[in-house]
Amino acid sequence: MQNIQEIIKEKLRYLEDKGVKSSNFELKLMLANLLNIEVGNLRFFHDNISQDTLNKFNEMIEQRASFCPVDKILGYKGFYKHDFIVNQDVLSPRSDTEILVEQALKNIDRTTNTNILEFGVGSGCIIISLLSDLPLAQGLGVDISPKALTICKKNAKKIGVSDRLELKNISWFDDLWQTQDKLFDLIISNPPYIPTQDINSLDKEVKIFDPILALDGGSDGLRDYRQIIEIVPSLLKNSGILILEAGIDQASDIIKIGNNNGLKAIDVVKDLNNIERCIILKK
Repeated sequence: MQNIQEIIKEKLRYLEDKGVKSSNFELKLMLANLLNIEVGNLRFFHDNISQDTLNKFNEMIEQRASFCPVDKILGYKGFYKHDFIVNQDVLSPRSDTEILVEQALKNIDRTTNTNILEFGVGSGCIIISLLSDLPLAQGLGVDISPKALTICKKNAKKIGVSDRLELKNISWFDDLWQTQDKLFDLIISNPPYIPTQDINSLDKEVKIFDPILALDGGSDGLRDYRQIIEIVPSLLKNSGILILEAGIDQASDIIKIGNNNGLKAIDVVKDLNNIERCIILKK
């Protein structure tokens, strides 16, 4: 019987031959999931692995060989403080996006009943993380995809914020926002920002397994920012905050769009790769 490290090495070689870049840790994560143990405890696992477990692991490896990301094989992805249910109906949470949560928490008064709106809620990783850390806050999450809202609803229930999160199946392009009378302290979004012509050049893990609606930002990648920023002033309270995730080299354009709509940039925060990732605008 092969030991765990031998199995991992064999599968890594197989994936490399298939042109899939994977890591020792990713494969250990999948195997630990099947064995129902923490990945760090694999080194203490000395029992024989059953044939049934090996068969299931091989099935996972075949999924990975087709470029399916590990989180969508496992059905969950860690983000901020929680594991979120994911599938191909939602964008996989990225660690860079945690900046939005961190900056939102810095700009919110934790002692008041804060109203939060997220445009493009997807899996719910952003707004659910905020509601989990802000027990007095109420949230509204909107998304054009009913399938994404189904996943978000499951995550809200799993993490215990369902009673404070309302979900609506609408787009920021919907005329409904013209009659919306509720005002928010914080509006937050990670909108689609990849220029249409760049979609085909994305990694297969992204362009095949993330929903195109969550990626394609129009010809210049700024289409959705224009629409969101146009309607935000009528939805924010005075001194309310808009927090947006930005793509590479988009920060200055987003700030200009904000200025043209009466919003002032108060901060731009870089991610770990030194990219201006988080734009904070104030009404």
